[in-house]
Amino acid sequence: MSEVKKFLLAFSNEQLAGFAILSLWVKTVLVSLLGFNLHVESFLDILLILFNPVGSLLILIGFSFFFFRKLKPILVIILMGIVTGLLYGDLLYFRFYSDFVTVPILFQFKNVGGIGPSTFELMSPWDILLLVDILLAGWILKGKPRGATVLSRKWKFSYIGLSVTLLMSTLVIGLVRSPYLFAESYDREQLVKSIGPFN
Repeated sequence: MSEVKKFLLAFSNEQLAGFAILSLWVKTVLVSLLGFNLHVESFLDILLILFNPVGSLLILIGFSFFFFRKLKPILVIILMGIVTGLLYGDLLYFRFYSDFVTVPILFQFKNVGGIGPSTFELMSPWDILLLVDILLAGWILKGKPRGATVLSRKWKFSYIGLSVTLLMSTLVIGLVRSPYLFAESYDREQLVKSIGPFN
């Protein structure tokens, strides 16, 4: 059996992790297009929006098994909650300021905290849909028989290699699309469009 087939077989046995990555990817793409109203100017923009979350999500969900012999299902659900919380917090901030949360802004607590009194006004009934995948993950976990597949060190390194390759590829394509992507005065919408909300 080829190494690629072994890799895919081991991954397919962990349905919860696969569901988590797929659902978080769909959620991130939809929030980017519908919530952040990212302007699509070319086919390359579409490709970037579709693929820029994948590497980051693979790495984040990978923490549910990187340091363990088997995947920890409860960690998958916790990580899904954290990613959803970050995405939703970014969405609320965007609705209030029409801007995106960046690392410098995170340290300006007055700016981040400024949306506090108006938080409920910023919420939409549709926001509850952001929790649907987490509830489904809990249902999958409840119905899943105990005894996860033991993941070899070689498989984990292959997974990490794939994740980092996808992440770096997205970064390179983003820089090709916009050479001054990381300039201090650069358009943050293009930054999010090019490398995603989690990078």
